[in-house]
Amino acid sequence: MGKSANEYPDIQAILRGFSRSYTHAFFSMMKFSDSPADNREFLGSLGEALAVCEVPTSIRALNTKPSSGVTVGLSAQGLRRLGVAPSVLRTFPDDFREGMAARAAINGDIEASAPDRWDDCWGEGVDLLLGVFARSAEVAEEVRQRLVAHIDANGAIREVGVEHAHRLLRQGASDPTDDRAVIEHFGFDDGISMTPVEGLVRNEPQRIRGAGKITGDGNWETIAAGEFLYGYTDEIGEVPPSPTPRTIGRNGTYLVYRKLSQDVGAFHDYTHRAASHYPGLTGDDIAEKMVGRRRTGEPLVGEPAQGNDFAYTSDPNGRQCPLGSHVRRTNPRDSLGFQSLLVDRHRILRRGITYGSPMSPAEDAATADRGLLFLACNISIERQFEFVQREWVNFGNDFNQGGARDPLIGSQVAGSGTDEFVFSMSEQQPLVICRDVPQFVTTRGGEYFFVPGLHAFQMLVDDAFNA
Repeated sequence: MGKSANEYPDIQAILRGFSRSYTHAFFSMMKFSDSPADNREFLGSLGEALAVCEVPTSIRALNTKPSSGVTVGLSAQGLRRLGVAPSVLRTFPDDFREGMAARAAINGDIEASAPDRWDDCWGEGVDLLLGVFARSAEVAEEVRQRLVAHIDANGAIREVGVEHAHRLLRQGASDPTDDRAVIEHFGFDDGISMTPVEGLVRNEPQRIRGAGKITGDGNWETIAAGEFLYGYTDEIGEVPPSPTPRTIGRNGTYLVYRKLSQDVGAFHDYTHRAASHYPGLTGDDIAEKMVGRRRTGEPLVGEPAQGNDFAYTSDPNGRQCPLGSHVRRTNPRDSLGFQSLLVDRHRILRRGITYGSPMSPAEDAATADRGLLFLACNISIERQFEFVQREWVNFGNDFNQGGARDPLIGSQVAGSGTDEFVFSMSEQQPLVICRDVPQFVTTRGGEYFFVPGLHAFQMLVDDAFNA
């Protein structure tokens, strides 16, 4: 097996990457009936019902970019309700079969982020996640109405939740297809360092530099497809063991879906309050050090013109980009030695999009829900997503931070001594100590979903894995 994803037409859209023209999305969370036959019929007729979409219902070339794209994910419970045999389900990894709520402590989903405080649909259990990305709000609404009609016609499947999302634009920007105009709710450029996967990205240097892996000669390369897809070699030259029969896993992956609510008011208030204790510092200075980038995406190390093309070799002590900053913790690049192999084994393929309207200056922050629908693909939930959450986001030993947590998305516990963020503006200046960092991002729900290849999807519809 090679390291390149060479069966491109069999791979679902979320892995291949959505066109930047897809500016709107919605995610439907559904619960299957007790009839596996009815559930399979619903999936089998989905493509016809949503005729305007790119839906995985058969083996066919999907290289065109229609007006919308669909990704289908199934939870472990969803596979059971489709009639997949227990002997087959047992070959799926424990992390997927246990589900996100059962592994909350690993991910730091405690206190305000605990599963018993998640949105109601996750308590009911979600069997099927349908994600629709569209080129406009109008197309998204057209697909939405088609889906509602399909659910009503089926009569057995229930929609237990829905989330609408769209690209958020920097103030004054007007083109949602311009990546440099897209931000998240805290006001930072978003999606500017997307992991390039061998075989799933055009071999353009600007798409790989700074986002791929660092080689011994200082160049950048794509990440092996086996880190994200069954059936290919990974970064250490092995083919990850697939669920059996192998046809169910081929070209499949696991999707981490999380609804992350952002307290924008608390973030702005805290950073400005913290800056007031240090003459010459502004709230933006504190915010950019916490994130590890300028608001416009430029790195804190190297030259701004380098864009993503930077490493941390020149800043080993974190004087420019703090060791405990968000971007340095979630992708340490070359910080941990061995070029970047120790990091590349823990990479994820991120596909997030914001939900909710931007916060207005006069708004009471508590009156509106806004944040990020975090989506990430990986072949090993435990080794990739959960490792990053447990070891890098919510524990700081690898970055000489002790128990201090990621200041942006970490699970802060007031008075625990882990809710501090320390940095320096320069070699000559004393340390800046930000104490009592509050919880800025709260988990509102989520699940682990299996995203099958298109051939495997059709075999699930055809009840091929019931024995």
